[in-house]
Amino acid sequence: AFCSRCHQFRQGDRAVNGKFIENTYQEWRDSPYAAQGVQCQDCHMPGRRHLWRGIHDADMVRGAVSVTFAVPAREYRQGEVLTAEVTLANHGVGHYFPTYVTPRVVVRAYLLDAHGERLEGTLQEAVIGRALSRDLEEERYDTRIAPGESATITYRQPVPAGAARIKMEVVVEPDYFYERFFQSLTARGGGKGRQLLLEALENTRRSAFVLSEKTQALKVSAAHGQAGRGPSVPGPAAHRNSGRPAWNAARIRWHDYETGRALARATGRPMLVVFYADWCPTCHAYRYIFAGEEIVAAARALVMVRVNVDEEPALARRYAIDGEYVPRIFVVDSRGRIVKGLPERRGYPRFFLPAEDRKPFLRLMEAAAREAGAPRT
Repeated sequence: AFCSRCHQFRQGDRAVNGKFIENTYQEWRDSPYAAQGVQCQDCHMPGRRHLWRGIHDADMVRGAVSVTFAVPAREYRQGEVLTAEVTLANHGVGHYFPTYVTPRVVVRAYLLDAHGERLEGTLQEAVIGRALSRDLEEERYDTRIAPGESATITYRQPVPAGAARIKMEVVVEPDYFYERFFQSLTARGGGKGRQLLLEALENTRRSAFVLSEKTQALKVSAAHGQAGRGPSVPGPAAHRNSGRPAWNAARIRWHDYETGRALARATGRPMLVVFYADWCPTCHAYRYIFAGEEIVAAARALVMVRVNVDEEPALARRYAIDGEYVPRIFVVDSRGRIVKGLPERRGYPRFFLPAEDRKPFLRLMEAAAREAGAPRT
């Protein structure tokens, strides 16, 4: 109860998506630690010392959250999809990790050449945390890890020419919200307090630290592998396809985003929005998906929208919830809000569906038709 005065909202306080913005004490009460008699002070005030250790303390975080990296030790062919996993386990935090909306944890993976330089287009990021809109009215995502649970982030990347190593890292940004806040203030000038704001901004930037990292050598042969199995990011021009993907336009009526949104408002039907690129092999492989009779039938209950990320970069960035990979698929209402829980995927990439099987698409489309009035994020 001592800690709850500052670290727990109460009835009538602001909640978003059914959860208090500050809910740390209740998270602890719901965890195994409360039943075991482990108190907040045992970690944050060890030996009754007023250390107030928390997410800014790198050693404390490393002692409570474990990170494991998994990359298959095998030979890859150029163009073949490399799959790696990063798993974070909350084995010692007595509440959600992270508990509040101000920090975030970034899981990052990318490929390096023989000189240690990052290969363009191979960076992928996923975020562990909880993000709200600036007006605190909508929850954009909540990927936090409960006590005793874990989260696995999957990195899928076609191996380009010149790839020699993969690097994976987990970075904790304790003051992510405040960094953006001070950036916003200084961008507008800052008035008489500008120097203090600049100092505060620098302090927030210095608080970030690497929780764990790993670099592993890759063995890559010159032969080209198969494409079209995983999400893609822009790569060298030699690896790009050309032409707009053929998605059964004769039987499925595709719209641009604004036309689709207007139609959704007029009909009450949700939009199925697919972000794609002409150079993306998986996007072209979706022709198999949209040729299915059951997919054609399910499309009639939705407003089908596709967005070329190269032609509409601003819109693509707006929907880069967990990265700018393609293809990515959203169920969106007429106000442009993503329908929560669709697709029903966990981990990274959350909004990607592979091209080998129509069943996940069909489940998504049928659920979208049923859940048109579901909560939005």
